[in-house]
Amino acid sequence: MTRRDVLLFLFRWKSTLLGWWLFTVVLVAVLAYVKPPVYQTVSSVLIERTKAPVVIMPSVNAPEMKEAMTTEAGIVTSRPVFEAVVAELGLDKKPAEPPGPVSRLLVEAGLVDRVPPHEAWIRTLSSGIKAEPVVDSNLLDISFKGTDPTLTARIVNAVTDAYMTHRQQVYAERGASAYLKKKRDDAEAQMQALQQQLSAMKSRYGLGAVDDAKAQWARDIGTIQDRISTLIQTRNELETLYTPDHPKVRVVQRSIDQANAEIAQRKQSLSQAEAREAGLKDLEARIEAQQKVFFELKAQYEDELAREQAPRALINSRVVQYAPVPLSPRFSRLMLIELGVVAGLFLALLIAFIRQYFDQRVHDPDTAEAALGLPVLGSIPRMSRKDGLRRLGSRA
Repeated sequence: MTRRDVLLFLFRWKSTLLGWWLFTVVLVAVLAYVKPPVYQTVSSVLIERTKAPVVIMPSVNAPEMKEAMTTEAGIVTSRPVFEAVVAELGLDKKPAEPPGPVSRLLVEAGLVDRVPPHEAWIRTLSSGIKAEPVVDSNLLDISFKGTDPTLTARIVNAVTDAYMTHRQQVYAERGASAYLKKKRDDAEAQMQALQQQLSAMKSRYGLGAVDDAKAQWARDIGTIQDRISTLIQTRNELETLYTPDHPKVRVVQRSIDQANAEIAQRKQSLSQAEAREAGLKDLEARIEAQQKVFFELKAQYEDELAREQAPRALINSRVVQYAPVPLSPRFSRLMLIELGVVAGLFLALLIAFIRQYFDQRVHDPDTAEAALGLPVLGSIPRMSRKDGLRRLGSRA
């Protein structure tokens, strides 16, 4: 396309270009003055990958920074955070951001259901709150746009605080401490019951000196066995002199029987003592195992309680800066009008190109000859009605 073609294009569609450009500029200027200005403010949160999300968190493989930031952004834009913000700022007592005229028309016509203020604010926050990681950093920016600069800053700061609280609840599994406390108390009660049972057993059976008693019974059995050996030897000697029914032999035999009875009694006492001692050791082993369970549950409860009550300074996220109240709109009226000038130019050119593409009219003799295959004998110049009347008047 030559310069002449460009000039011809601009001259041919000058009305379209000028009309659409003026229309766009005027429309943007009117909207810039009619629509309320939009303010935006941002708060920043630091996410440290080298620290755990909560205190005393078990060691795990640290996630990739992109994955961690995506998770944090998801927590920021979760419904519990928005519900906490609505409740804290009392937003449900005031109307949400004014809807557009089309939305109001649809509601008034009954084509769209009316939404309660609480749910309307939840939807406004869901669509307006943005949580975006800062490139090449560990910062997470939380932003919001609104027509009231003070309320906009309050919303961003409330979202930031609600996010910090909610993420701690998410990672700490709030409520687990109450469960662990109950398990710890149950384990402690069972341990105390076993200890009381052990103490009662020792008191009832006198097992405090059981080792000394066993040693004494073992010595007694040895002494009695020696005596039995002596008695048996005496009985054998007497049987060589007398008959088995002799009074002297029977006296010695009764002594042997009494000694055997004493050994049986000592062995029975020793067996009972060993059984009690085995029961004692089994009970002590159960107490030791129960103590281990109790101390493990106690440590888990204390760790979980520390997670739930941990100060923010000890976890891996902290607020770098809260959102300030914006002093000026996001876009000034002058900037909007300048954008309208540029956008109007592009829109006018686009419409002119479209009209040029679909225009099938013949504008010059060469095009007519090429289209019809016939030579042009003459042409009548196009003139406006005003020019025609002027020429007729001059001839008259």
